Amino acid sequence: NVSCLISYEERMQCPGLHSTSATLMVEYENYNTDTYHLNVIPVYQNGQHFAQLKTQSGDAIILHGDQNIIGTLVLENKAGSTTQPHLYLKTFDTSSFTIYTDSESQLCFKCEFLNGSTGEGCIVSVTQTDGNYINSYNVTKSYESDLIAILCPVKSPPPTGVYNICVSDIDQFTKRCAISNSNVHLNGSDSPTTDKTGHTGKSV
Repeated sequence: NVSCLISYEERMQCPGLHSTSATLMVEYENYNTDTYHLNVIPVYQNGQHFAQLKTQSGDAIILHGDQNIIGTLVLENKAGSTTQPHLYLKTFDTSSFTIYTDSESQLCFKCEFLNGSTGEGCIVSVTQTDGNYINSYNVTKSYESDLIAILCPVKSPPPTGVYNICVSDIDQFTKRCAISNSNVHLNGSDSPTTDKTGHTGKSV
């Protein structure tokens, strides 16, 4: 469900500069597109001026799940000029993934999820770059948290090597990668840690 709140940088005494209509064009991974015509509603919040965008029909915008989505928001003002900011959206439950070792140097996986996630956890699929080893591990949430799932230690961990890693939502059918990392070195006694941006570094 998409909700947009756009900040105005122009001065409010120049109403002609402000957007009066908007169109949201959404492109999915399979190149299918949807177009939504939006009303622009002025909002004053915490001393700042914003524009809230709502569909002309009043219906919510529901995006297809488990995808990376590119949105183009076309804003038009009374003067006839337009701006087209791009929106990069993910509709996965899994938001970040970390590889680390515990105090006994055992390999561990941790997935973090978006607030409000209803999924059961994540699937970590590891593929050795030479193709000699492929495996998947379910990392499920505990009753203690809906936002974190931890598998520690990993049972039957992969052998030392360089891997491509795909992390997907545990309850999705197509197993698209919510997070992917290439050429990650895994070693039982010295595993790298992958942060939210995909960079790797020594675990602590």
